[in-house]
Amino acid sequence: MVVLVALVCVQMPVVTAVAVPGSYVPGPADWKSSAGLISSAGVSAQDVSAQADPGNDISGAVPLSDGTYTDSLSFATDRADVYAVSIGAGKRIRVTLSADPTLLLADAYLFDPYATSIDVDPPLRGTMTDDAVETFTFDNTSASAATYSLAIVATQGAAAYTLVLETFDIPTPGSDDTIAGATQWLAGPIVDTLDASSDRDDVYWVDVAVGERLSVATSGDSALDADIYIYAPGSATLEDATPYWGSVSEGSTENVSLDVRTGMAGRYFVDIRAARGAGSYSLLITTAPQPAGAWETFSAIPQVASATGQITGTLDISTDVNDAVFMMLAVGERVTLSLSGDAGTDFDLYVYGPDPTDLAVNVPVAYSNGPTSSESLVLDVKTAGAYYFETRTAAGSGAYTLQWERSLTPTVGDVVRLQGSNRYATAIALSKATFAAGSAKTVILATGEDFPDALAASPLAGAYQCPLLLTAKASLSSGVLTELGRLGATKVIIVGGTSAVSSSVDTAIKASGRTVERLKGDNRYATAVAIARRVVQKSGQSWTGTAFVTRGDAFADALSIGPIAFNEQYPVLLTDSGTLSSETRAFMDEYDVSDVVIAGGATAVSTGVEAAIKKLPSMLCVERLSGSDRYATSKAIADWGIKHSLTSAAYLGVATGVNFPDGLGGGVVCGCRTGALLLTRPDALSGSVSTFVKSHTGDLIRVEVYGGEDAVTPAVVTSLNKLLP
Repeated sequence: MVVLVALVCVQMPVVTAVAVPGSYVPGPADWKSSAGLISSAGVSAQDVSAQADPGNDISGAVPLSDGTYTDSLSFATDRADVYAVSIGAGKRIRVTLSADPTLLLADAYLFDPYATSIDVDPPLRGTMTDDAVETFTFDNTSASAATYSLAIVATQGAAAYTLVLETFDIPTPGSDDTIAGATQWLAGPIVDTLDASSDRDDVYWVDVAVGERLSVATSGDSALDADIYIYAPGSATLEDATPYWGSVSEGSTENVSLDVRTGMAGRYFVDIRAARGAGSYSLLITTAPQPAGAWETFSAIPQVASATGQITGTLDISTDVNDAVFMMLAVGERVTLSLSGDAGTDFDLYVYGPDPTDLAVNVPVAYSNGPTSSESLVLDVKTAGAYYFETRTAAGSGAYTLQWERSLTPTVGDVVRLQGSNRYATAIALSKATFAAGSAKTVILATGEDFPDALAASPLAGAYQCPLLLTAKASLSSGVLTELGRLGATKVIIVGGTSAVSSSVDTAIKASGRTVERLKGDNRYATAVAIARRVVQKSGQSWTGTAFVTRGDAFADALSIGPIAFNEQYPVLLTDSGTLSSETRAFMDEYDVSDVVIAGGATAVSTGVEAAIKKLPSMLCVERLSGSDRYATSKAIADWGIKHSLTSAAYLGVATGVNFPDGLGGGVVCGCRTGALLLTRPDALSGSVSTFVKSHTGDLIRVEVYGGEDAVTPAVVTSLNKLLP
């Protein structure tokens, strides 16, 4: 099951949905709706070069008003056209740039009124994709009009481009745009319009009783991509509440159903939201009795007792939503569950106990709900009793097999140190301890001399299920080629430009018969965005729109989120402490990031940056994880991951908090083992680590320290061992 909003602001909802199409990953196809804007802008295309030749920097900017314009660029001979655009107070502009991507790749950037050069000053907003059609909006929230510079910059090739400039009033929420002003749903379909720039939401309310199924279906114009979000009873605002359920596939054809069970009756709010484009939509909301037998009767759930076994069955998205069995388990036992289902289905696995009273009411103690029917989990029993294993369909109908195995929970031993003779050898030691021979065809490589490029690499390693190795800048470090051979790697992805990892490293890797790819940008923020793009592409529909944001000029907070970023493939985006980096903002706009977890306190990522993120049109939830220092922040991140079942306290990795190399590879190790990474002072165990270990003594199975005795002293290991049972 693809949860629309990853479990960031709330714990897993008790509500059960019958259908949840996967979230989408933007790409060229997503901009077909924007292409319609060019032909429907209300003006004929004008050749701007026939009126005045645009300069290639701000000093030669040509005034431009609303309309559709054509001109041409050449990366070799005419790389930029710069226009002067007046934006009134309280006005929003929308810029749409289109070109044949096989002939010309170009981006549009907006610069503030005080900028002097597009080569020196950072842009306020821009596009950074290679799509046929690119677009962005900008709001002038100041009290007066101002003239901004709009640059169209060629990045490759030569050809004509089309530019559309449109001006709107900055939208203010209308009565039907908010939960407070929601319209009561009446019987029958309704037709209305939406515009992603000026009228994003239409909200309706409907009362649903226990035993009823709420169904919502939309269809719309090809120029509109509209989604469905369902908010639970008691929700106050779209900005502060987390959607209960919804449908966010590409296009305006969406269908979602919600079965209301015990404790869930009330007034639900249905938000039809324009993700991009503009046009009309048709909406139908219905409530009807749930089909008889759609849900298991709790008292009729059968018991299984064998140490190993399996059951097979079938589920139907409309008429047979779940199956369940229960097992009596004792303290100290471990049960391992594995679920598989027919192709094209999305079946999920939930565990309730001990001794639940109703699966419709009780909150699961463990669950696995990925975007396919391949699910697994491990439960270590702390309280004896009856535990119920539920197989539930989130999408599709078909057959499934649920397997289980009971065993004793392993007991924790002494702390294990993973180290090498230097930072490069330690990264190799971490790889050897975690990844089997021949298990990684692709490997991530970063410089070990500085931290920025590697901070965003954990989710990339998670997407490829591979280690993160380090190298010196000037030449490939000793042992790396040997480890690549052990792993069976045929490709290496280097993160960062040649100023971080020199071209001689590429040469050495290529000479070994392997291919090399670089993910890089003009600075650390752009490099993080380049990595994030690849993570989202690799994740496909399993990406939920969630991203981490952390400061780009320090490493500690980014190290701590490494395991969760690896395990969940949440992109790690970097920002200046005081201002939201333009590269990060552009990525969030382009990919409709809906949930952000800020790692670090207000000194690391200011409240101003947090406010700027909250104002982004696609944003639903922003949460901050922080503590009094880097060590307390590390614990806060681990606690949050455990709370939301994104990580586990069974495995703990410990790294120094005063240097970065060991924690980089350690984050991947922890992520691969679904564990937590905590930072400590090198000479004495930090109090936050001690508190964490004491509170999870019954959960811990393995504790590892990363790095040699210079990084984490023997005194720290001794203190850890004293805390373990």
